Amino acid sequence: MDKPSSLAFPSFYCCYLLRSEKEGYSNCVYVGSTPNPIRRLAQHNGLITAGAKRTLKKRPWKMCLVVYGFPSKYAALQFEWVWQNPHKSRHFNYVEATNNKNMNIIFGSQHSLLKPQLITLAYIINLNYFFSWPLKICFADTELQSEFEFYVKDVYENHQQIQFYKSELAGQFNYKGLDSIVKRLPEEYSELSLDSAFIQFDSEQENNMFGK
Repeated sequence: MDKPSSLAFPSFYCCYLLRSEKEGYSNCVYVGSTPNPIRRLAQHNGLITAGAKRTLKKRPWKMCLVVYGFPSKYAALQFEWVWQNPHKSRHFNYVEATNNKNMNIIFGSQHSLLKPQLITLAYIINLNYFFSWPLKICFADTELQSEFEFYVKDVYENHQQIQFYKSELAGQFNYKGLDSIVKRLPEEYSELSLDSAFIQFDSEQENNMFGK
């Protein structure tokens, strides 16, 4: 693909990683992109319509990190696709050839779980194609941020041809803190906070939702 144009890009567009808060599914994650993470989390958790089918049965979800600073919506969608499909991306061709300990994790059958997704992200931000973009990463908690930074250092130490991670760590966010990052939210969602978007289900609500 050609490098993305900067024409007609939104004021804010991000890629995000959801983590399931359902008991027994804490290792299950979902990668997506959106111009409005507050609204999108509400959709994934069933508070409003149009959530992804893949996230239905593992609700509720927490938005555990957000990547933003893309030059265009198209750029964010490219990044999202590579993050979801490293085994199909030409950008990972040389990474696969290294055949190190991370390759079985990234390209294995469990590539959609938390650890593989964090390792994949660590590689993506160091790929030549994406390295020059002024990306920022916000984390929901320090534990997850520390885990990610460990993988970044591991990638750098084992692959000297990859430039060291320089994407700006924007620091932690809580749900209200993310409100300040998102610019010009649609008016109809201006009152919707991530606190209200993250909804807990008791067992009766969950059984009704899934028709049990």
